[in-house]
Amino acid sequence: MVRELVAEKKTAGLSQSSIRNILAPLRGMYNQAIDDEDVHRNPAARKEHGKPLINPLNREEDQRRVGPPVALAQVSLQARALRKNA
Repeated sequence: MVRELVAEKKTAGLSQSSIRNILAPLRGMYNQAIDDEDVHRNPAARKEHGKPLINPLNREEDQRRVGPPVALAQVSLQARALRKNA
């Protein structure tokens, strides 16, 4: 149903932005129906088409990955000094 709607709107020449604006309330209605346990999935939900989902790091994981902020500032200052001397 949703795919057919999108295909119909594309064929009619609507822009991707206009199609997105049409789908937004539909997506919201399905999300409400999921919350009310009337349906189990949202066919209007956005899909990433093969893109991995972003799993952001928390502060601790980020600091382990790049070091504490003070160390980063020191590296940045050292790099800036090297560029000035070059």
